[in-house]
Amino acid sequence: MHLQSLGTLLTVSMGAFDGRDMSDGEFCIVCGASPPLTTDRMCESCLRDRTSLSVMPERIQQDRCSKCGFHEIRGRWSVIDSNDLADLRIRANLGVEDRAKQVSVEFAVEEIDDRTSRLHVDVSGIIEGYEFSDNHEVFYRLVMQFARQAHARQVRISRQ
Repeated sequence: MHLQSLGTLLTVSMGAFDGRDMSDGEFCIVCGASPPLTTDRMCESCLRDRTSLSVMPERIQQDRCSKCGFHEIRGRWSVIDSNDLADLRIRANLGVEDRAKQVSVEFAVEEIDDRTSRLHVDVSGIIEGYEFSDNHEVFYRLVMQFARQAHARQVRISRQ
């Protein structure tokens, strides 16, 4: 039986290693590319492949009273402009990468019918010094409810 040392086995199985690429010790942990690297030790290409600036659900629902048109916001029924309501729902549902800086969000509301809209949301920001941008299309649906609390208050006010 012939025994080889570990160093010989590594040389035989992996080929000769001269250490030149490892002299500074920095390389992308995913693909092996040389610097510049992020704080996670990835090159720009690997960072982009593994990082999303933002996430957003494909559908958002909003309660609206079928009788008076009030919208349910944080447990209360209120009158609110459609763009302000879309802004509020985007803020509540948009998730942004923790490391992102200088984040900018722009949106447009495309009305499909009286209960359904499509939100076009554009997000841009900087992660680890690199510019990122995401585009989301979200279906925004109004669900008809009856605002019992709001109507009970209106009845009390009108009786006074």
